[in-house]
Parts: sequence; C-alpha cells; structure tokens
Amino acid sequence: MAPRMENLDLLLTHELNQSMRHRRYFSLAMVCLNETGPKLASLLQRGMRESDSKFFSDDVAIVVMGETTKTGAVTAVNRYRDEFCERFDVRSSISSFPDDGKAPEELMNVLERRLKSAMELDRGAVVAQ
Repeated sequence: MAPRMENLDLLLTHELNQSMRHRRYFSLAMVCLNETGPKLASLLQRGMRESDSKFFSDDVAIVVMGETTKTGAVTAVNRYRDEFCERFDVRSSISSFPDDGKAPEELMNVLERRLKSAMELDRGAVVAQ
C-alpha cells in the first residue's frame, strides 16, 4: 500500500536532508493518471522499483526516487510510458535535487509546471527541462 499523499512533504524534507548531507541526487516523477485513476495506479505500482516511494491521488502518481539523477528518472519514466502508453495516455514530469530546487516546495512547483507542459504535448510526453 502506498503512503498517504499527506506524508509526501515529510518524506521530501527527509530525502532533501539526506541528499544534502551525503551530496547525492534524488528525483521526483509525476505521472498524470487522467481518467484512468485506480487502474493505471495499480499497474504503475507493480512496475516501480521497491526502493522508490509512491504516492497516489485521483489524478496523479508521484514517485520519490532516492539517489537517482534526472537522467535515471527519465529512464524510469520512459519505461512506465513504454509499458502502459498503448493502453493509457501517460504523460509525466521530472524534477531533481539539486538542479531544480533545494526545498520541497521548489521541487513540487517545478514538477507541477512541467506536468502542465507535458499535458500540452503529445501522448507519452515526458518533460524534464
């Protein structure tokens, strides 16, 4: 079972502190679930790394990828897209510490802004810049 969305901020603060302390990257991915909701969420959860923390709401999934660069996060999201894009309209965004922000709010704002951009692009779009 995925942690509740309310716990996301606590985990982001913890991951940021650990990443700063150990000078490591970490990345966030946001996947739009569109109208597919629980069905795609269930499939995504099974396809994600066990070491990643997953948070689900009605319309998005957020994946916290510890010790993962932006390039690694793009690879993971492309894997989700390739696996599910035939059946679902999968669009995603990525933000990474420290490149895109050094606070939970900054990283989430970048993530949300990029997802809005992905929604304006073709099916399967991944926005990481």
